[in-house]
Amino acid sequence: RRVHGEISCDKDFVWPVHCSAIRMTSTIHKIYETLRRLSKSFELNQIHSLSQALASQEFLNLTTLVDSLVPQDLGLVIPDLSCSSPCDPPSVALPITFQYICENSVFSMGIFVLPRYGFIPLHNHPGMAVVSRILYGTAYIKSYDILPPALPDGNVSARLNDHTVISVPTTRILYPWQGNIHSILAETPCAMFDIVLPPYNVQLGRDVTYFLEDVDDEEEDKESDQIHSEQDIFTLVPYEPAEDLVILRGEYIGPVIVDDCI
Repeated sequence: RRVHGEISCDKDFVWPVHCSAIRMTSTIHKIYETLRRLSKSFELNQIHSLSQALASQEFLNLTTLVDSLVPQDLGLVIPDLSCSSPCDPPSVALPITFQYICENSVFSMGIFVLPRYGFIPLHNHPGMAVVSRILYGTAYIKSYDILPPALPDGNVSARLNDHTVISVPTTRILYPWQGNIHSILAETPCAMFDIVLPPYNVQLGRDVTYFLEDVDDEEEDKESDQIHSEQDIFTLVPYEPAEDLVILRGEYIGPVIVDDCI
């Protein structure tokens, strides 16, 4: 199992999968049941069918449920979000944790918990959609739309989709065709609930790639002394993140999801 291509969880660890599950009424169980119905109605591993799923009433039902999520629904305790001294970025990056809730071949759910100044660089979600809900804290999000055609050396031509600060209550949707490459910078300690449709899968061509904005693009912007707009076009260059990007597996203590065979 991989989190943004950076870490591997215990190789011998297998999420329990049973062909019958106890149906429960917590919000996260309702979300799971909606995802289960969505996955039975649409082939989420196929981009055309995924696109249809994202336009369906069932997906709208899903996002409505996600909109109602609060930290207590997932066993999270909100930390102190105030700026205690010192407030400068630490010299060594603090680790980000990811709490797995459930994962199968067509969808996954989990929670990213970021310390203040925790940063996940620009990365893509090939052929995937992501529903994200910020549960507490504040984060700066920057996202890009991928533009055709493909460029040499794995470079990507992209248009700035948005760059904004989000806080509770905010739910965002990342589509295969819109905002598919994004970065996250925690301005305070924050937690983000993610649904990924379908999950990363290297064998099926859904591997994560990290990107940097082309230096020439950045220099041109500085020279023009203009703020980025949604009309700006950038060349994004693949790179391997520094070793100080650490994403560890955290302990999920919310309601347990027993995943059905799909």
